[in-house]
Amino acid sequence: MTEEKGFRGLWIPKEIMLDARFTLGEKVLLALICGLDNGEGCYAGNGYLAGICGCTERMVTKTVAKFRRMGIVESSDFDGRRRVLRSDFLQEK
Repeated sequence: MTEEKGFRGLWIPKEIMLDARFTLGEKVLLALICGLDNGEGCYAGNGYLAGICGCTERMVTKTVAKFRRMGIVESSDFDGRRRVLRSDFLQEK
């Protein structure tokens, strides 16, 4: 991963960290999506997310699909190339 301007790290909220439904990697990805959302949606692509999480793009794709099935992440504003992920997981608690 290259040095990202403005990226200062990741904090995993207890609502995510203590949720037994997720593996550690899924917790990191969910916290990253929630952290990048900031109320406007997460515009990061799977390659970017995979680079930060240290996993493959395929793993990100599968995990985001799992989150979508669970109803904790939704994809919006898809234009055929770019999608926006939104999550209100932390607001539900």
